[in-house]
Amino acid sequence: MTDGPTTAGSDRPLLGDERAVSTTLAYTLTLSISAVLVSGLLIAGGGLIEDQRQAITADELSVSGQQLAGGLEDADRLAGAAENGTVEVDVWLPADVGAGGEYRLRLVNHPTPADQPARGTVVVSAESVDVTRNVSFRTENPVANGTLSGGPVTIVVADDDGDGDPELVVYEEGEAP
Repeated sequence: MTDGPTTAGSDRPLLGDERAVSTTLAYTLTLSISAVLVSGLLIAGGGLIEDQRQAITADELSVSGQQLAGGLEDADRLAGAAENGTVEVDVWLPADVGAGGEYRLRLVNHPTPADQPARGTVVVSAESVDVTRNVSFRTENPVANGTLSGGPVTIVVADDDGDGDPELVVYEEGEAP
């Protein structure tokens, strides 16, 4: 039994038959197009996830900076109320910021006239996702410039630079005098 006319002596009666090609070709094309579409969705989704990761890290850095600035303002108010007493304020900050991992806190004191409150900035950065946030604050006592790793800190009001004026000095957990 053959599917079509054969030539005399031919062992391949179906050689010229092309009926199944369209089904095989359609199946192959469907798989190829599906693979390209799925790859495109995965690539687009990866970019969206990275954007969300940076946004979450930026929010967490802002919160950590605001918590430290609030702690500095609290220590400054307590120092104004205390008479030659020791002021020490503990501020719990997370050791890492979720998707951003470890982060750094840089304290910057800005020069101000003597009759003005001191101005400072907490610069919070996570290098793993290249995100930085600045939080400004005002206090009566200036803040000592410094850089710390993220995590719990202790704020002490002391004469850190030896000029006779008290400053807000921030230490990492366990390093305060």
